[in-house]
Amino acid sequence: MPDSRSETSFDLEHRVGGFRRNDPFDPSKDRHALASPARLIDDPESLPAAFEVTVIGDIRVDVRAAVLDHRFVEMAVDEQTVAPVVTDVGGTAIGFARAAASHFTNVHVLGVMGRDSWSDFIRGRCTTGRIDAYLTEVAGPNSMVVVLRDQGTKDNPRGVRLIVSSGVTPYGQLDADRIRSQAALIQRSDALVISTSLSTSRWKPASRCASISCRTGSTGT
Repeated sequence: MPDSRSETSFDLEHRVGGFRRNDPFDPSKDRHALASPARLIDDPESLPAAFEVTVIGDIRVDVRAAVLDHRFVEMAVDEQTVAPVVTDVGGTAIGFARAAASHFTNVHVLGVMGRDSWSDFIRGRCTTGRIDAYLTEVAGPNSMVVVLRDQGTKDNPRGVRLIVSSGVTPYGQLDADRIRSQAALIQRSDALVISTSLSTSRWKPASRCASISCRTGSTGT
C-alpha cells in the first residue's frame, strides 16, 4: 500500500536519520557548564548563551509596509498612500534565528535559496553576529512575501495584516544530500529546529521532529 505521507514530510525524517547519536550529557567532559538546553529555553534570562542551535527552514524576501491612514475593511476603491517600505530577508528559518541569537552562542541556518537578482541580497543579510547561514543556491526564483498592515483600531491597535506570498519556494529542493553535507554541524548542535511549513496535516510535526532529534542527539522542535 503506498505511503500516504507527502514526499516532503516522508523524506525529511530520513534525511538526518543516519546521523550518529551523541553520547549522553556529561558536565565534566562536555563544552557546556550547564545541565540542559531545556533550561535555557524555559528561563533564557537566567542563563548565559552556552548552546548551539541549528535551524532548517525556508528563506524568503519580505517587502513590508504599514498603511497608517487606512483600514482595509473601509476601502471600496483604489487608494494611494506614502509610507516607509522595508525590504528584508524573512522566512521561518531566519525569523527563528534572529529571535534565538541572543539566547544561543551560535545559531546555524540550513536552507535553500533561488538564483535571481535577490541572491546577493539574501546572502548578505543571513550571516550576521551569532548567525551563520549555510544556503544552497538552486535554479529558479527566490520566494517573495508582501506584508501590508493597516492603521488598526482601539481593539486591535497593531492593525490587520494582509500577507501575499508567491506559491513557489526553493525550500522544496532541500534534499537529503544537502542536509547530510552539514551532518557534523547538526550533530554538534544542542537543539534542532525544523520548519514544517511545507508539510500537510497528515504529518505530525512534534513526533517527527522528536524522532529526528533523538537520532542526532539534539533537542528537537
